[in-house]
Amino acid sequence: MLSERRCLRKACEWVEDLIFALPEAGEEKLLAKLGKELNDGYNAKFEHARVCFHLQEYERAAHILKDQLDDDESRFLHFFAKYKGAEKKRIDHMNEVTINIPKKAMSKFNELRDSIERSMDSKPPDGWLLYVYGLVLRKFELQKMAVEILVKSVNLQPNNWSAWYMLDALLENKEQLHELSLPSHLFRIFFYLMIRVNLDMVPEESWKYNSHKEVKNFMDRYFKDSLFVQTLECRSVGYQNSQYNFAIDSFESIRIKDPYRVEAMDVYSNLLFVRKSSKELSKLAYDMEKVAPFTAEANACIANSYSSREQHTKAIVYFTRALRINPDCSNSWTLIGQEYLEMKSIEKALQAYRHAITLNKRNSPAWLGLGNAFETLNGAPNVSAPNFSQCLYYYSQVARYRPKDHIMYMAMGCVYHRLDDLSMTVVCLKRAGPEGMQKLLTLCEENNISLDSIEESVQSQ
Repeated sequence: MLSERRCLRKACEWVEDLIFALPEAGEEKLLAKLGKELNDGYNAKFEHARVCFHLQEYERAAHILKDQLDDDESRFLHFFAKYKGAEKKRIDHMNEVTINIPKKAMSKFNELRDSIERSMDSKPPDGWLLYVYGLVLRKFELQKMAVEILVKSVNLQPNNWSAWYMLDALLENKEQLHELSLPSHLFRIFFYLMIRVNLDMVPEESWKYNSHKEVKNFMDRYFKDSLFVQTLECRSVGYQNSQYNFAIDSFESIRIKDPYRVEAMDVYSNLLFVRKSSKELSKLAYDMEKVAPFTAEANACIANSYSSREQHTKAIVYFTRALRINPDCSNSWTLIGQEYLEMKSIEKALQAYRHAITLNKRNSPAWLGLGNAFETLNGAPNVSAPNFSQCLYYYSQVARYRPKDHIMYMAMGCVYHRLDDLSMTVVCLKRAGPEGMQKLLTLCEENNISLDSIEESVQSQ
């Protein structure tokens, strides 16, 4: 249909509403006049529900398909529409940004889980329905069960990229990844590319079923111009190798190719913030506000721009807006925590960091933020008996997910120095890179001793 091909959704809804009301005898004739091909698989109810779904009329879409649950495609859309409807209600009922699901919204997820399980008892699920079930289990924080369901989903239906994407979000470590039995499929390559960045894996470590060279040749041959792949490379280079300038240049190249791209622009914004490129940060925020002002990414870019100018209250407002659009964004909670830490609102900072970790246990900056917050609390002049054990615990959690993180080793070195643990201070600061060595030399000068004598003292212990 001409309107459908041109993404005129309201026109599509109007036409599908007419077709939905037709008796079977008149269906073919009207479709021919509308320029819509009728084939053996055409399902007027499904098409009508699909248009309603695109218009975000989720409960209406689910209602239209409630009598067609024998058909796998209709069953998927029915339950997926119910899930989207419950999620929309969750966001609508939020009086303030929080990870807790209001009781009214949670009852919808309870009903949905019961409905899906009853449906699966009466008819075995396909990969698409299992994907929806995995989403629902995640709402109940049943992470392990959700992972098992999503693995079944991608094995039954490997073409569903959404299931691969959600699986990436739920895995916590490399050991858990290597235990999975995943299908040999093109999407598996992209999945490993994505999770390699998130689990801080070196390239050779991430290829479980192909050699790194073979996969690289394949990617260079067919997908070297993919902006998705280039974006992952930017994240890898920027976050894993701390090559900020190279990553920023790559993001600039991506924006030249696709100036209206929204995906991962918050990551680009974070890199500009780390490099203290305030001018470029402001321009990116301005461009994103023009292109897509009601996206989480645009609001995060604007928030970073305010933060770079030390307008922390305004930054929190825009990070909060980002969370209203995407409540599951762990990174926004982390950045809110950093803003509160800058404002010396330690309790609010701790709450934000904990929210971030609840959503994503691999969030190393949030663990680091918790350590910083407790270090600030214990370092206050009015604290008579400081206890830095909590700081060390949170910093050690960073080491679980990013064992080469220089910032974490620097922070641990400073804490051990406060505790007068010379041995661990030296070990940590030496692993912290050039800044750590500079700190170690400064400590030597302050105590009027040489680095060699410190190392000898450490070895003798």
